[in-house]
Amino acid sequence: MESFLRQYPNSVAKEDALERLLDTYEQLGNLREVEATAGRLLQRNPENLQGLWARAKLFPYTNTDQPDSYQQSADIAKRGLRVLGGAAKPQGMTAADFEKQRSAMSSTFNAVAGFVALKMKDYREAQRYLRASVESNPDLFSNVYPLALSYLLSEPAEPVQGLFFLARATNLAPESARKKLDAYGKEECVKYYGSDRSWASIKAIARTHATPPLTLTIDELR
Repeated sequence: MESFLRQYPNSVAKEDALERLLDTYEQLGNLREVEATAGRLLQRNPENLQGLWARAKLFPYTNTDQPDSYQQSADIAKRGLRVLGGAAKPQGMTAADFEKQRSAMSSTFNAVAGFVALKMKDYREAQRYLRASVESNPDLFSNVYPLALSYLLSEPAEPVQGLFFLARATNLAPESARKKLDAYGKEECVKYYGSDRSWASIKAIARTHATPPLTLTIDELR
């Protein structure tokens, strides 16, 4: 692919070749080349969905704790969501595979946009994007926990939503993190309910539900 691109830099097939090259580097786990190839692809076509998705997936590895870096990541994620909204099924891909890929892309783009909003303390926007990401992929701890924070840190806080997703995150967390999250959940229960008696019940509900039941209320959890 690299040889082809060097020999035919202006080929009409350049975008397709870059997509194939990007997929190869992703399969090899070569993050440096994934980033470089995604950049080349987006330079060719700023709305190339595969390039946008690759850049969004690199967010945990390449983002620096700087406002400009966060803004660039948010722009990529929001552009990805816009392009994804109008995307048609590629030729040769089954409808089932397309929907699976669409769901994965939606989860990634929403997660990045939501995490950036959380870092910028825009908790309402964080809730909107992270909730959409969790609904696409409900068992991913790295998205569920930030969603819980977006509800608990907002003003006013939304303790029912926040505690449910904190309990869900506790259930999904690696073993090494569960004790700390469990303590945090109990503290938040004391803060809102005056005791931690509700925490065990919230965790039990979160084990069998991906999102809070519509009937879940503060009174029910007292």
